[in-house]
Amino acid sequence: MNKDQLTLSEALTLFSTKIFTFSGRATRAEFWLTAAFIGIIIEIAGMVCSFQINNLSVTGIQIMLLIILLCLIIMIPITTRRLHDINRRGWYQLLYLVPIVGWLILFFLYIKVSDSDNKYGEKKDDDYQLKFSEARRLWWQKKFTFSGRATRAEFWLGKIWISICVSLSILSLYFTGIFLTIIIAINQKYLPSYFDLIGAVVGVGIILILIIGLIILSISLIVRRLHDIGKSGWWILLFIVLPGVLNIVATIIYVLFWQINFFLSFSKLYYFIIICCTALDIVLTLWYIKPSDDDNKYGKKFIVDKSK
Repeated sequence: MNKDQLTLSEALTLFSTKIFTFSGRATRAEFWLTAAFIGIIIEIAGMVCSFQINNLSVTGIQIMLLIILLCLIIMIPITTRRLHDINRRGWYQLLYLVPIVGWLILFFLYIKVSDSDNKYGEKKDDDYQLKFSEARRLWWQKKFTFSGRATRAEFWLGKIWISICVSLSILSLYFTGIFLTIIIAINQKYLPSYFDLIGAVVGVGIILILIIGLIILSISLIVRRLHDIGKSGWWILLFIVLPGVLNIVATIIYVLFWQINFFLSFSKLYYFIIICCTALDIVLTLWYIKPSDDDNKYGKKFIVDKSK
């Protein structure tokens, strides 16, 4: 077992013994591993709920929504302890009432490394905690690198950085379109010149190239994370490419045949695809949160120098 990294079973054991405990502290690993498990439960409940919606079963929908609500409620104590771990009061959770801005503030608080000994207790040393800035540096140093390994913390924090960049790129593309629409609407007689069109195409092209580059960066990060747990990067074809294709097929079936009786012939296939995609996503998530493997053919295990 990797003594530097908390396992899912260890995190759930801690969670079960402190399920109603608001005092004390919870490390980043303890919090996020528990959140990942709760997320899996909610994903399964959401899938079943979607089936019940299609079947117009109100009772089934209510049961699934109740499960989701209970999962969110039981996260309150461990979230309080996570805030204590970074020397914040549990009342910070009231920021959930502030849409978007409050959620973002809490998210970045949750990914902070543990504070030193504080009034809520002593600092725990059950996991290596990579800083957000260090993750960005590692991610940039290994850009487009498909060989080697990426630890659990490096992967998840790097994935956050990539998501931020992708979101900003998409927003840039979106607001560029809005800006052009407003210009044309204000001056209806204005006809874009040849150079205006070239500029717009070049701008959109740069943003699209940036998004494609970020997708490749994300794939390389996933491959290194799989290497870190002793898996081949080619598993990405099964867990990411295949679900993508299956989701496209499921969407086509739903859109084209949902309103007609012909859908009954494809309903079992549709539900089977949704179940397969959910199962593959859950397995991949469990792989992502696994501790690092020992030295393997992809490289040596990252060892924390605790003397520093």
